[in-house]
Amino acid sequence: MPDAAEFDVEQVRLGKKLGVVQDRRTFMAAAILQPDEVKVPDRHRIAGGLRTVPMFANDRLGDCTQASIGHAVVTMERSSSQRELPLTDQDIIEAYQRVGGYVPGRPDTDHGAYELDSMNHWRQTGLGRERDQTTHRIAAFVRVDHTNPAEVLTAHYVFGGLKVCAGLPLSASDQMRQGLPWDVTTGPRAKWGSWGGHSMYSPAYDRDLRDRPNSRYRLSGLDGVAVWTWGREQWMTWAWWASYVEETYAVVSEDYFRKGGRTPQGFNADRLADMLRRL
Repeated sequence: MPDAAEFDVEQVRLGKKLGVVQDRRTFMAAAILQPDEVKVPDRHRIAGGLRTVPMFANDRLGDCTQASIGHAVVTMERSSSQRELPLTDQDIIEAYQRVGGYVPGRPDTDHGAYELDSMNHWRQTGLGRERDQTTHRIAAFVRVDHTNPAEVLTAHYVFGGLKVCAGLPLSASDQMRQGLPWDVTTGPRAKWGSWGGHSMYSPAYDRDLRDRPNSRYRLSGLDGVAVWTWGREQWMTWAWWASYVEETYAVVSEDYFRKGGRTPQGFNADRLADMLRRL
């Protein structure tokens, strides 16, 4: 497997089918989140010093919808100090086969998947194996209004990160090649979706603090959202988020709860599950 920190950006794959599949049964985060009742920090990161994650075959297959789930599991387990069986490339590929219809050895079947199909599979079937031989499944997922900053920050903090989908412009590959954060540019290569659709998992954010230059949270002038993509961390500015992100989800996952039944932020699993049952 290639080093996650060193890869040819021209050789990686994407895989999230562009466009948002709507389903009226999908829970909306706004129905259970009350941003005014949750003290959201200006800066939030889960999984401490984790800076790279496995590629999960996204350098050779368009399996980003499943690879990003793998990144979520790895990050959440690191945050909750769980020590489960490590996910493998094969675990991710098998999930991609079920969700996207990929057939190994047949490149013509490697055409990605829709995000909603991926989320439903994560909830209903799961992927990989835990020590008790059950799969990594989520109890529920909610769609987060990516155009509402307060809802994005609250969901990120409460649920432990977000599944983020965007229509990547070709300029994103240019910026990655130069080691730069994703930011808004102009010209033909800045066109939404010109590179393709991509599904990622976000472990961190930094609120816009540019009007507070003395803030201890300032990250060398960079404020925005970090995502795992192709095994490494990539930052995007809030302006880029507003221009290219098309759908975002938060999940209730057993992988994120510690032995005492609470998340690292202290939220009770039963309370979150009860709120979801009442929707």
